[in-house]
Amino acid sequence: MLTYIVTYFLVLKGTAAYIIPSVLWVFTFILAYPYKRSSTLSSFQFKVVVASLATFSIVANFIGGLATNLGKTPYTLEPIPLVFNLFYGVSRALAFEYTRGIIVAKFLKGKNSIGIVLRFIAISSFFALLILNPYRVLGLENAIEAIKFLNMIVFPAFIENILLTQIVYMSDPSTSLIYRLVKIGFLYTSPVLPDLPWTLKSTLNIAVVLISLIVLGSLDTTKRFTGLSREDRIDLKGYLWVIPVIILLLLFSGFFGVKPYVVISGSMEPTLNIGDIVFVGKTSFNDVKVSDIVAYYDGNNIVIHRVVEIKNNDRKVILKLRGDANDNVDPIDVTKELFIGSVVFKVPKLGLVPIYLSNLIKSFNLWS
Repeated sequence: MLTYIVTYFLVLKGTAAYIIPSVLWVFTFILAYPYKRSSTLSSFQFKVVVASLATFSIVANFIGGLATNLGKTPYTLEPIPLVFNLFYGVSRALAFEYTRGIIVAKFLKGKNSIGIVLRFIAISSFFALLILNPYRVLGLENAIEAIKFLNMIVFPAFIENILLTQIVYMSDPSTSLIYRLVKIGFLYTSPVLPDLPWTLKSTLNIAVVLISLIVLGSLDTTKRFTGLSREDRIDLKGYLWVIPVIILLLLFSGFFGVKPYVVISGSMEPTLNIGDIVFVGKTSFNDVKVSDIVAYYDGNNIVIHRVVEIKNNDRKVILKLRGDANDNVDPIDVTKELFIGSVVFKVPKLGLVPIYLSNLIKSFNLWS
């Protein structure tokens, strides 16, 4: 926690921003290193499997980049900066995984039960939160940015830490460290990195980790392979709760062809109320009919109103819209270029949480 505070809250400049946190990470690793599960016999075969899963994650993202976009790495490949980057990444991975080993050894004991699963989730959540930049969270300006941040950063970090905690539980910190080092090595040394759309990136990373969890759950868990008896194993049934969570994450990430938007005004009451989340699907502009509720761009804002008239203006179709609670028609003529899609369904009041968070963040920014 001290290193976390130094990393994010102290203003460090130049090489000090790399060296001081890295030295603290190394010190944390030294403190945590002696605490290992003495009953665990980590086999070479299992380490190869874990390294393969990390490679699978890299390959899947790279294929996604080939299908969408590959960008130049933001990290310099000059020798000295490269060493600093690797030192920072490796030292943090060492501290995280061996500290994870202490917590797993102390708190994940006994047979599979609701209690151990809850502790498992709590440990994973703790390490996921430690990688979040607090300034990035406080800089979120609206509910849409909050949803994007959750899908792109928070959820993938959480589920990857579930995977890392499972690896430590089945083996030891050195094995989960291998997973981290494979990905760190690629991140800092590759001249080209995938530049995926945020919806695809979150969906892909979540799916890759879920597949990895299934692979680990299907392995032979005899002592010959992992060093754990079947009684020590967190059975795959313990992950059944992940399935509905993943489905929700995929839904909110736009994987099923619909994107969520939070209703932040009362212009469509009583049909749509403040705090409702509406899911907008891609539909053909020419198929829109009068009385349909659609979404369109108004500059940087997104408006969701009802179609009240369709005009053909100089061979160009134009939609006239109005909010159900408004007296006047929207001043913007919605063309095909501004059209996003039609509302498919809504979830009442679920968006109140991000609205409250957004208002809280704005209040904090004004106060600070």
